Amino acid sequence: MTDWFEQRRDYAPIFIRLFAGVFLIYMSQDNVFSWERMLEFEKFLRQFGFPLPLVSAVVSVALLALALLFRRDEKSEPDMGSVSRSWTIEYNASHGKDSGTG
Repeated sequence: MTDWFEQRRDYAPIFIRLFAGVFLIYMSQDNVFSWERMLEFEKFLRQFGFPLPLVSAVVSVALLALALLFRRDEKSEPDMGSVSRSWTIEYNASHGKDSGTG
């Protein structure tokens, strides 16, 4: 069994990225596909004084989705930890949960 994993070791990053990407998209897809959730995110941003909160919400979600979908290599991809934290904060905020920032 160990030999089987050793032979496929080079493919591990692909499966980790695939799992992380699918998880992040699944957990935040309502922000992308639901205008109601986008408006909740806008209210969250307005609460903290962001300029143009609706535009900021749409741009934030769109850029994060594009960054996750179209990263090319180690040098050009966003830091997966910061993207994950950002999406988690947005997801929790849009669902009325603690943002997890402190």
